[in-house]
Amino acid sequence: MDITFIRTFLELCQTRHFGKTAHALYITQSAVSARIRHLEEQLGVKLLTRDRNNIQLTPAGLRFQRHAENIVSVWNLARQDTALEDENRSLLSIGAMFSLWDSSLQSWLGELRQNRTDIAFQVEAQDADTLLGRIREGALDLGFLYDPPPTSQMVSSECGKLELVMVSDEPELNAEDALQKDNYILVNWGTEFLTTHARLFSNHRPALTRVNLGRLALDQISRYGGSAYLARDMVEPYILKNTLFYVADAPVIERRFFAAYAANSQRKELIESVLEYFSKTEKEAGHNNL
Repeated sequence: MDITFIRTFLELCQTRHFGKTAHALYITQSAVSARIRHLEEQLGVKLLTRDRNNIQLTPAGLRFQRHAENIVSVWNLARQDTALEDENRSLLSIGAMFSLWDSSLQSWLGELRQNRTDIAFQVEAQDADTLLGRIREGALDLGFLYDPPPTSQMVSSECGKLELVMVSDEPELNAEDALQKDNYILVNWGTEFLTTHARLFSNHRPALTRVNLGRLALDQISRYGGSAYLARDMVEPYILKNTLFYVADAPVIERRFFAAYAANSQRKELIESVLEYFSKTEKEAGHNNL
């Protein structure tokens, strides 16, 4: 199967228009049609329904789209990995949930890039289901997520905890007052956090603003005021500058997170060495905070 045909299919999924797809790929419309027809012949199913400019994916097309994205991703990884052969570097693809990059993983990645010059990195942020799917398909070597994968086909281990603390731009604010204000922001740090938050503050009105990125909430309360539960690592520089303040009577909420990779991964030794480095840096950070 020609990777070019798959790329054409994915472009058509985006544009839903043969003419726009042809323009984007610098080919003719007849070439686009021929490539899609060739794909359908190879797969033995119809991928699209064509009604003038109304192009829709069939159920088979929708299923193939996910595989096509992984095929292209794995192909890109293979090309990059092969190109690195002469440089004696290994390619490692790492993914994590958005909020984990926001908090614990950014500084670790920076230190890892500086200290492991034998590795080239491909890094991405995804939701949990996408991360697990990409690990399963071989498009991702290592993923960080809040819950361990429920399958024996993957190796997982708890690798850290987030300390989520309530902070505000107002000094000496208590949790009761913070939660009653219009500018309280509820950050989605995962189902376990939301459940704990609801249990702790069951008598308070719902937050008027909800976000799924800690960095976005941090920016909002830094610029415009307010309160939110954020990762301690994120807010410490602001606490030291007295631009943000801990809400002293708000309980700390801990959120565990896990590393996961395919049990049959050919990069198992490299992955485990990287996780060992992660464990080392976490312990050093904990020791320095004592």
